[in-house]
Amino acid sequence: MTQQLKGLRVVYVTTEPTNQPRLRKIGKSLSKFGADFVVFRPTYPAVIRNRTLRALIKYIFFLLQAATVNADVVWVSNCPDITALPFALTGRRYVYDFRSPWSKELAIEYGRGLFFRLSEIIEKTARRYASVLVVVSRRMVRDVSSLGTPVFVVPNYPLGNFSARGDKQTIRKGMGVSDQAKIAIFVGRLTKIEGADLLEDVARALSSVPEARLWVVGDGPLGLDIKKLELKYPSTVRYFGWVPHHEVPDLIVASDVSIMPRHRNPNADYYSEEGVHKISESIWLGTPVIACNVAESSYYTSTVESRFVQEVVSFLTRGSRPALRIPSWEDVSEPVLVNAVLAAAGRRKSQYEH
Repeated sequence: MTQQLKGLRVVYVTTEPTNQPRLRKIGKSLSKFGADFVVFRPTYPAVIRNRTLRALIKYIFFLLQAATVNADVVWVSNCPDITALPFALTGRRYVYDFRSPWSKELAIEYGRGLFFRLSEIIEKTARRYASVLVVVSRRMVRDVSSLGTPVFVVPNYPLGNFSARGDKQTIRKGMGVSDQAKIAIFVGRLTKIEGADLLEDVARALSSVPEARLWVVGDGPLGLDIKKLELKYPSTVRYFGWVPHHEVPDLIVASDVSIMPRHRNPNADYYSEEGVHKISESIWLGTPVIACNVAESSYYTSTVESRFVQEVVSFLTRGSRPALRIPSWEDVSEPVLVNAVLAAAGRRKSQYEH
């Protein structure tokens, strides 16, 4: 293994450093190639009850502390894109990791008012002044190709060692789950944006299918609604809540299909196996995926919201089929990642540049 990044201090900047699988993969890869990888961890004042005031003070503290970061390469994780401002406005070199269309997602949740317009300005500023742009999918290249900045595609593929502790039958036996059970699993944030509110329709339909189960893994604002759903359909719904990431593979492998419901929105083509962890991880583990309102792909079944529940029920009743396999993080993403950091440090241009 070559130490291509030896002597480089890379600081990963994000507002939420504790719950990002992509952060852990980037850190592992860069450290493997000799970089001194550090995660920026800002400190905040005591908890303030007012939500708006708390968010404002949090960002002020974040921006002031981020401006003092000492690094050869600053890696800025978008969402929110405000994380790039301390570097964009002071002329410092940084990598902008474009993981998802922040302003477009805010428009769906809050409308295209003042908040959206402000986020759009911040997003454009973050992209324009970046030394290197990293995107998670080929679709996102279209959003930044006109800037004239080096662009690298680093998909969110799983690490090669992301695996379950046994096969489906073994895991189910350990959990006390019947081999005849037909299980659909949802893994992710329990929010409306992630389509968690659509799980009630899935639970209702599966409650009339013999041996059908709906497993829900994750937490979020709609967690209480899922708990109520479990009480309403106790023989169908099982709510696991938040689960450590290393335990997720067992649950996915024990399931027959992984589901990803999303509401109809104009950003559907941004979401695919390249950028969405829960899609790529399920495919990597051999569990088929059914998703709605996402990009078309040969790796999973893509449908529309009105047909989503029918697709899930049909899949569980007609029998499973093998899923295609995707590459690992080490095979595809890691080499591009290393070259993106080298480019940001000004060491050399990369063969992987888009």
